Amino acid sequence: MVTEFKNKEQLVLERSKKVKEELRYFFSEKDYDRLCRIFRDEAKGDDRLVVSNLVIKIKFKLRKIYKKLDQLYEDRKISKNTMKLNLTVGARDKYEKYIESLNEYIDNSEEIINHYGGMLVYSCIPLVDKYFSEHEIIQILGGSYTQAKRIKEYYNKKETGTESITDSFILHHVEYRWKKGRCKDLVDCPDWEMPLFNCVSSYMWKAINSSPKAREKMDNYFEDKFGELMSYTTFDSQGNVINVEKIYQNLTQNGLIRDYQGPFISELKQKNIFDNETIYKIKRIDNGVYSIIGEDKKEIARIYKKIG
Repeated sequence: MVTEFKNKEQLVLERSKKVKEELRYFFSEKDYDRLCRIFRDEAKGDDRLVVSNLVIKIKFKLRKIYKKLDQLYEDRKISKNTMKLNLTVGARDKYEKYIESLNEYIDNSEEIINHYGGMLVYSCIPLVDKYFSEHEIIQILGGSYTQAKRIKEYYNKKETGTESITDSFILHHVEYRWKKGRCKDLVDCPDWEMPLFNCVSSYMWKAINSSPKAREKMDNYFEDKFGELMSYTTFDSQGNVINVEKIYQNLTQNGLIRDYQGPFISELKQKNIFDNETIYKIKRIDNGVYSIIGEDKKEIARIYKKIG
């Protein structure tokens, strides 16, 4: 049996074709013909409006789904708390079945959101970029002009530009509305107020988590940017926090010898000169396993946490 591996371009093309087939169910015959002309790069007249109408249609459908999910999550939380009470066998069975149905409804809703995410990422966003001006894009997304200005200023300062202005607007919260009492530097609104952002970002995270290489690349990026602030949290079977440990720690020779073991630690012990001024940077690799990191960010040695 010969296994054919497809490159990134082939996978994107296949996904794009699949999305085009799925789009048929969203349109009248006339609008679908208009969309086909757009995909063939033969758009004429006001064909482009079918794209903006689709994005707006998806946004309103997503808004309804997210509002319903808020209610479902709350119902599930209340039901689970009720299950902790001293219920009769019949009542407990009733709540178990109700929670099971809620989970099924939630799973189906999240799958629909993921489906819309694929449509937006592979078809809608590239077409909006292609056929609409920046001013029109903000209107289509239902965005804030003030926030759009901030996003543009951010990219201008970086001097790197962006491959997709629509994607940048969505992922940098152009939908977010600052209202009285809300944070200015933190998004604190319900999911339904930013349906496009939540849909696209959840789709992207799902794609990243399903690819080991992509997940590793993203983990490395976050460690590089926020490693000093990140930590591992250990929970017991009841969900209680039993230990919190930073990914990176700075320790002296005394701290290393006291809490860790391994060949590198043995070499430190054999030195005649006691050095408690040099700072060693260690990184948690696994439970009880650590690396000593050099200035070039490469591993110098592997050490192990003492037990007991």
